[in-house]
Amino acid sequence: MEDLARNLLDSQLTQWKDEKYINEDKGQISTQLNYKNGNLSINNKKVGLPWEEQEDPAPDASAPAAKAAASGGK
Repeated sequence: MEDLARNLLDSQLTQWKDEKYINEDKGQISTQLNYKNGNLSINNKKVGLPWEEQEDPAPDASAPAAKAAASGGK
């Protein structure tokens, strides 16, 4: 079970790094989150808020992870 959790976390961190939501430097992870005038951005990348997003007719398996990333883990 512990290996599964580690693999899931590693996969999620890799996805966020690839999408530029987080940065990694010598094992340290950082990000910049800004919320101004009703707009959210992570590392200067606009993120849709839950009430701005439209429901997908058939979400794929990665949709929950993407939404979690975009909404800060909610």
